[in-house]
Parts: sequence; structure tokens; C-alpha cells
Amino acid sequence: MSRERLFIYLVREDRMESLGAQGLPLGIMPDLSSDPPHFVDLSSGDLLVLVTDGLWEWENVEGEQFGARRLEQIIRETRNRPPQEAIQALYKGVLEFSGGTKQQDDLTIVIIRRT
Repeated sequence: MSRERLFIYLVREDRMESLGAQGLPLGIMPDLSSDPPHFVDLSSGDLLVLVTDGLWEWENVEGEQFGARRLEQIIRETRNRPPQEAIQALYKGVLEFSGGTKQQDDLTIVIIRRT
């Protein structure tokens, strides 16, 4: 089962925040009631970055994980580019970092920019 993590990149503050999962995965049980929603105030240009753990846990040949720090670096570098270009940069970054190690988990990346 994937663990999603929501990253919020605050452009004006040049800062990344992280919110962990707040409940069980959607649809896992038909009668499941979830925790109350968490509201986030976004300014123009701020990014929501939702990635599954297959991205930040992908290991290189030395067994080191890609990690949230590298994810944040790529988001910071691509913050003014269209979200699809940031997604491509993240994917390229993790492939280069991995050095050819096999993907062990699913990869899902969703980036939303507040306009």
C-alpha cells in the first residue's frame, strides 16, 4: 500500500512544508469515515506536490533513498515552470539518482499551482 505525502511549496517564503497522510487510503473500506479535512491557505504561485513513496524511497546502488530533500531541490529549481515540466524533472531526477536500480514501488506525481 502506497503512502502519499503532500508537499506544499510556498513561493513567497521559498519554503517547503510537508503534510503526512491524515487517514486511511480512500476506498479501502466502504463505511470508513475519515478525519476532518485539513485546510491550507495558498497564495498565487504556491504549489501542491503530491507524490507516492515510490519516488522518495527509490534507492540508488549504495542503498541511499532519493528523499524529500532532493524532491524539494527539484521543486525549487522548477517552481516557475509549468507543473508538467516539474513532474518530468522529478522523474528524470530520480532515474538519474537511482543509477539503474530497479523501481520497487509505484510512482505517482501530481503538482497543482495556485493561480
